[in-house]
Amino acid sequence: MAAKIKWLGGPGEPMENEWNGIVFERDKWVDVSDARMIATAKKNRFYEVEGEDTNAKSRKAEARKSDAEAKAEEHANAKAELSARAVRK
Repeated sequence: MAAKIKWLGGPGEPMENEWNGIVFERDKWVDVSDARMIATAKKNRFYEVEGEDTNAKSRKAEARKSDAEAKAEEHANAKAELSARAVRK
């Protein structure tokens, strides 16, 4: 089994990534024949497998991002409330 895999990277990450001895340049397709790597890449939001539905991964990644942003906002609000209470004392 062979497939083309592309490393998408993330903000602040280098322009290339090595995985299992294979170097992936950001946004460039690489031929991979390792079935485990292909299966793992299909589930990993930082990789794209040619011909796969990347929208499903994108939706999951966006949901995780939204959850993280909501938690960060909740944390900031709680911190601001604590600061306000400390000032009132």
